[in-house]
Amino acid sequence: MAPKRKSRLTRFFSLNQHRKRWGGGRHAGADADLAAMRERIVAAGEAVQTRG
Repeated sequence: MAPKRKSRLTRFFSLNQHRKRWGGGRHAGADADLAAMRERIVAAGEAVQTRG
């Protein structure tokens, strides 16, 4: 059975709905230097299998 859909008023006052409406770019931070992040290597140590 599908969950009950929220009413229009509930969706209007939902902060999550506002975040979806504004889009992720507004919250991601436009100052991120993606080229520098791609070049940076993080030394995390030896890989460990956690499942399977």
